[in-house]
Amino acid sequence: MVRDAVQHARAPERMALADAFDAATRGAHWAALADRTGLIAESWKADLAIWDVDPDLLDPASGLPLLAAGAPLPECAATVAAGRIVHQTAEFTGLGE
Repeated sequence: MVRDAVQHARAPERMALADAFDAATRGAHWAALADRTGLIAESWKADLAIWDVDPDLLDPASGLPLLAAGAPLPECAATVAAGRIVHQTAEFTGLGE
């Protein structure tokens, strides 16, 4: 979804990388009418995803994946919802239990 927004077939419809990520994350929480979610902030619900991505494929300015056409997409290594681990790949051991 984010790569599609960044590389839209019609150039005037393309979104900046940071804007596309913002729409997919904070915008999704807003659209779902979720209260105190969508940001990492004190006293907000701890909802986040941890992505596995090749460091060479990150934008040096923002740290976001570049999502170039044909490049491998980041893979979700772990997901935390309301402060609880709800998904964790076998390869990812960074969160513990």
